[in-house]
Amino acid sequence: MQNHFAKRRVVAALLSCVATSTLAPAAFAADGASAAQSDAIVVTARKREETAQDVPVSLNAFGSDQLESANVRSGKDIAAITPGLVWKGDKVVGGSNIFIRGIGTTTTSAGIASAVGVYFDEVYLSSQLMSNIAAYDLARVEVLKGPQGTLYGQNTTGGAIRFIPKAPRVGGGESADIKVDVGNYGATNVEGGASFDISSTMAARVSFKNESRNGIYRNLTDGGHMGKLDSKALRLQLRWEPVDNLSIEPTVNYAKASSDGAFYKRIDYTNETMDGYCANPRPGTAPGCASVFGPYGFDVPGQGVVQPDGNAYHLSTSFGKTAEEVVKMLGGSLKVEYGLGAFSVTSVTSYYDVKDHVLQDVDDAAPNLTNQWDTNHTHQFTQELRLTSTTSGPLDWVVGAYYFDESIKAEVAVYGPNYATFYDQKSKAVSLFGESTYHFTDKLALALGLRWSHDKREIDFATGGASAVNGMDYIDINRSDLVDPLSFAGSKSWGRFSGRAVLSYKLDDALLYASYSRGFKGGVFNLGAASVDAMNFVKPETVDAYELGVKSEWFDNRLILNAAAFYYDYKDKQETYFNNGRTILSNAQARVYGLEIDATAHPVRGMTLQAGASLLDTKYTSFPGCNVEYGGPDLLVGAGTTPINCTGNRLTGAPKSSIYLMARYDLDILGRTLTPQVDARYTSRTFFNYENLDFNSQGGYWLVNARLGYEISDAIKLSGWVQNIASKQYYVDGYNISATGSGLLNPGKPRTYGATLEMSF
Repeated sequence: MQNHFAKRRVVAALLSCVATSTLAPAAFAADGASAAQSDAIVVTARKREETAQDVPVSLNAFGSDQLESANVRSGKDIAAITPGLVWKGDKVVGGSNIFIRGIGTTTTSAGIASAVGVYFDEVYLSSQLMSNIAAYDLARVEVLKGPQGTLYGQNTTGGAIRFIPKAPRVGGGESADIKVDVGNYGATNVEGGASFDISSTMAARVSFKNESRNGIYRNLTDGGHMGKLDSKALRLQLRWEPVDNLSIEPTVNYAKASSDGAFYKRIDYTNETMDGYCANPRPGTAPGCASVFGPYGFDVPGQGVVQPDGNAYHLSTSFGKTAEEVVKMLGGSLKVEYGLGAFSVTSVTSYYDVKDHVLQDVDDAAPNLTNQWDTNHTHQFTQELRLTSTTSGPLDWVVGAYYFDESIKAEVAVYGPNYATFYDQKSKAVSLFGESTYHFTDKLALALGLRWSHDKREIDFATGGASAVNGMDYIDINRSDLVDPLSFAGSKSWGRFSGRAVLSYKLDDALLYASYSRGFKGGVFNLGAASVDAMNFVKPETVDAYELGVKSEWFDNRLILNAAAFYYDYKDKQETYFNNGRTILSNAQARVYGLEIDATAHPVRGMTLQAGASLLDTKYTSFPGCNVEYGGPDLLVGAGTTPINCTGNRLTGAPKSSIYLMARYDLDILGRTLTPQVDARYTSRTFFNYENLDFNSQGGYWLVNARLGYEISDAIKLSGWVQNIASKQYYVDGYNISATGSGLLNPGKPRTYGATLEMSF
């Protein structure tokens, strides 16, 4: 009893920011206990199976039922239920900017990795193009917050997101499940999987997904609609257990997704003319520079901007679509695991081939002004070998080695036949890692981890002529300095240590931990450079993270309450900005303070309440040359002269607060279950650009969703749902194009509604 009250005092102190005193024990009926047990999700965040509440790491884990109730259909949907996670941009297919606790990458160039690692099961997906097409037929998703450099290596300074598929089980017999969605905008989605035994030692699972949707955006130029989606995916998994303690698991993945674009609505300023660029000044430019694109944008209050149409889902584009994009992925992995008594040996080998091409109307204007053609072809090979202890002694450990090999060929053609860039980049990395946890007692433990990595990156880069794409005529805007072919070749290598130290103490119903971790993201060449003289290399970025956390269970596990406070020292953060029409990379310094709280309660039988909140205070501590002001009639060549100082500004993709609320109630109706659910998410003002310009940001807003499910039988469930009930118009990404006096904003999804039929056999 004394220990019990001591635990309450310690946990209450760490959770002083939470009004736990309002949660009286009488409010929680005993019938809620069984429901609480279902919240214990088993994760493998530390390369071994543990329940999420027993891991001294800040993470969010979602099982398949939770993913379905939240209407998760792609990777970016995870952000809606994870405070602190921002999936910047509402791209139909292709790459996305992912941020965890304000740490992320501001470019989606194929050869520049994200600061948040994305994993399919145990395989790192280097290409950001694959982040949106791995999420189907899932057993769970794990969102690991903070640097994960020890066990997951480079490019995880912000954290890691793991998509773990449903897997076959030898001796599991035959089973299948299928899910069918229909919705407005002609949306359909059919996905599912079937598991079966091939023999007494081998089982298989086949999974599939087929999704399509009509356009949800209207083109004011021709009255047509844009935003179509056509996505197909197929996965085959085998599990073979030829002898005791040996398992062999090959997996093959294929996916193809196509759309007509990620949609960016252009914002312009008054008094502009096609011949006289200098008319009305606007924020972020020198006096006398207005937009060159004419009145095709919409109003920004207080900024004197034309507004032909204020609807976020109405666009103006020159060729009936803002983009045409196709992504193809083919690859797989082979996992072999063998138990040797005191430890197990695990080998994970993977290879993926990804192709992507994009034709995009960059200006989003009715005149055929500025278009861009991108093609990328990525080959990725990885090999991991590790040993993991399996005994029950005081010391748990895992050691391993990792090899990564990636090659990328890309072409970017912009503005006209006289301008294109080509690059061929090769990246290799070798690392050794290990982490051990020593249990001094059954309550006190210390985990220490270290990883050494050596990386090398080579680039062949050239600029030169390019032919028009698909018969499109490009506007020549006098980039005569790029007509003659020029080339650049270079290589860089570096070695880095990353690691983690975690001290944890387990009370009867709580886990307290204090941690330090370091992560790094590899150095990069400026793959967005428009010319050889703009090509540069920026050194690796590092994050030193300090965190205090508590994971607690109250009232016989009917309330789960977790909290974490953290501080990040962000060194050499890689940032992208535009200068004279060129993309420039540089290093900045930053810091992050934050607090996160997650709670799940089962006050009475059948009721589930969830709440989560993330509070962030971010700042660039040094970023003196984040952009340049533009002025004068010379639109691109030599226009940028005056540096802009972003020191003291907030980080992009880092809202000061985000909140998630959910209420679900399982009602017994004649022996069947009726489940109403309402959830809501609030996101405070988010800046899309490090200049922190109001017009290039989204103010605070709520999105509210609802779902009603009915269990027709043990094997059939029917649900109706509405996303964004109020049809809130909001923006999830944006760009400031200083050289043209213009900017672009990417609208989030309007209200969608539909029905889902789930069947299992």
